[in-house]
Amino acid sequence: RRVATIEGTSGVELAERGSMRVLKTKNLNHGIELLLSEQAEALIFDQPAMRHHIKQNPQLAVQLAPFTLAEESYGFVFKTGNPLRNALNVSILRLQRTGEIQSIANELLN
Repeated sequence: RRVATIEGTSGVELAERGSMRVLKTKNLNHGIELLLSEQAEALIFDQPAMRHHIKQNPQLAVQLAPFTLAEESYGFVFKTGNPLRNALNVSILRLQRTGEIQSIANELLN
């Protein structure tokens, strides 16, 4: 199985763990080119970035797989004592609980 991945991303490790033949690329555009030219059978990269790219380029003959290989979390770093830390934490939790984060993502990426 030939899989395109973007150099320096966790997709490289996921593909290697899955015993796939890894075709490292510099960016998402090149990864999609490898896929479309059938040099790669799949592309492993961040789902939000791929969703956005597909939305911006609906003419591409590609689609997302109906599953994910891994979930990754991201965080914010604040200087100790920064008053924005608690306010941001509360706001993000509220947005998660109400489903607003998912709604915003769907609106922007679908």
